[in-house]
This record gives sequence, C-alpha cells and structure tokens, in this order.
Amino acid sequence: MRVAANISTMFKDIPLLERYSKAAQMGFKLVELPFGFTEKPEDLKAAADKHNLNHILINAKNDDDKGKLGLAAVKGAEELFKVNMTETIRYADILGVKVVHVMAGDGDPVKDLDTYKNNIQYAARELAKKGILCVIEPINKHFRSTYFLNSFDQAKNIIEDLKEPNLKLLFDVFHCQLICGQITYQLNRLQGIIGHIQVSQPPNRNEPDTDGELDYGYIFNVINGFERDWVIGGEYFNVRDNADWVKKFGLEF
Repeated sequence: MRVAANISTMFKDIPLLERYSKAAQMGFKLVELPFGFTEKPEDLKAAADKHNLNHILINAKNDDDKGKLGLAAVKGAEELFKVNMTETIRYADILGVKVVHVMAGDGDPVKDLDTYKNNIQYAARELAKKGILCVIEPINKHFRSTYFLNSFDQAKNIIEDLKEPNLKLLFDVFHCQLICGQITYQLNRLQGIIGHIQVSQPPNRNEPDTDGELDYGYIFNVINGFERDWVIGGEYFNVRDNADWVKKFGLEF
C-alpha cells in the first residue's frame, strides 16, 4: 500500500505552494489536496512537478468564503454546485487527479436528502465522463454538528440507492472512530463500496503512530487483507518533520 501526504492538513505553518517541497523532503511521491482553489491549477501542477509529486485527490470546489463545507445538500444552491463542479473538473484535468471528494455541506438528513442525492448523482456522472472517481465521506458531528452526511449507514444507503458505478465511499478512519468506532467491522462490511481511505490518530488527528486511541499496525493489516491496490491518504496534522511511520507500518511512498 502506498501513502499520500495531505498537504491541506500537513505543514499548516507555511504557504500552500511551499508544502510540496516539504512533502518531497519527507519522501512522499503522492499528495492529496482537498482545498487548493486559492491557487491557480497551473501553479499547483508546476509545484508538484518540480518535486516529482503526483496529485491523487482533490475536493470539489466549495463555497468556502461563506464557511460552508460543500454544497451538495444545500437546497437552492444547485446551479452554483454545477458551476463549481465544472471548475473542479478543470482543476482535476490539469492536476491529473483520479479521485474527487464531493462534500455535502450543512443540511437536514431528511428534508435535504433529495437535493443531496440529485447533486451527487450529477457529480458522479460528470466525473465519470473524465474517468474520475466520485467519493463521499461521512464527517463526525463533533467536528461539524450540522454537516449533512454524518454516518456510514447514511452514506451506504445513498450509494446503494443511487446505483452509480462511479460513486464510492471515502473511508476516513479518524471520522469512523469518532462516529461509531468498530473500525474492523466497518471496514469489512463496507469494503465493497470503499473508493479511498484516509488515516490519522484520534483524538488529536496526528500521525498514525502517535499516542492515541487506535492500533494502526492492526488496522493496516486489516486493510491489506482486502488485497486491493490501496493508496492511503495521510490526512493529519503533522507534529514531526518526518514520515517514519510509513516504513514502520510496512507501507510505501
């Protein structure tokens, strides 16, 4: 299994375009960039190329200046959602990204369900035209109490209801622990719909081998047992200037 550095959460003390250098210095070859729309895609691509890095994932463009974490569940924002998806695909094309996380934003899980499903279906089909996988991710209520997509059962039901072959689950181990725990059970029952995995150590969201609630040696063995060609996203707030945990757990850059 290979690991990608998430340069939206890592290296927060330096400007975004300088984070590529730091990731490369740690040995990374792959990066995730959830929040990169503050920079031109050509500049992001140039920074990655300079340090022999490849982008593997971005988030869809959000209405970030208004504090929203996505628009898919926001009733009345359907046209802006489509405009943002067009811009997202432009970025993904330039960066060579093959996975896009479409965030839900705030919403009521019952009243806004149809809005969310319609928007996610649209996104999955538009991304499919470019060969880009669409993923959705439950986010725990402690992080954002009003976020629409906040459970794995909810995400599973939506994916199964829509029956879109280009729609999968982004399984974030950190969020799973805070939402429901039972990491092994959740991984096993959801493995068929998982399209991407992210890791960090609860409760502080640091490197997987830092002190915390989870035994990542065990968790990575479970994931490895699925015999899939996983790329694991390191979506954590780094407290070290190295990524020694990657080799420690038998993973690769």
